[in-house]
Amino acid sequence: MVSLLHRTNRLGLVSNVVAFTLLALISNGIIFALGWSLSSDSSELQPAWAPPGWAVGVVWLVLLAALGAARWFIVVREGKRRASGASWVTGLAVFCCLYPFWTLAFDSRFMGLIGNVLTMFLAGWVMEKVRNISKRATAIVALVVAWVTFATVLLVRLIQLNGWN
Repeated sequence: MVSLLHRTNRLGLVSNVVAFTLLALISNGIIFALGWSLSSDSSELQPAWAPPGWAVGVVWLVLLAALGAARWFIVVREGKRRASGASWVTGLAVFCCLYPFWTLAFDSRFMGLIGNVLTMFLAGWVMEKVRNISKRATAIVALVVAWVTFATVLLVRLIQLNGWN
């Protein structure tokens, strides 16, 4: 499978997208198997612009598939050197998949806020690392920054409306 991820043809692109999508599906499957979920207290106030829970999952699934494409863009650009940039994008994807494990485990908006800030910084750092390698990959990582920024603004609003619990 690893050799498929390093191919510079369409099979390589598809392999990267599928691998990153499977990473997202497996991590979410583990979360559901453990019985973890975000608190869904119906008495909590929600901003009108808050997306439904299922939409958040879909966005992350699309973002992780896109990170697979970003990794492939770097591999194509770097060729046989197998860029460290590809490793940075992979690391970001793994971090994004692990993020729910520690935020849901603590069931805390404070931990969610810390996680969002860490994710934004890590994604910004990865953007800086890959910007001279692939503009496409940089743009894809920027989508992660944009989404997590939105999630952070939403989380701050939830804290304002409902407190830290």
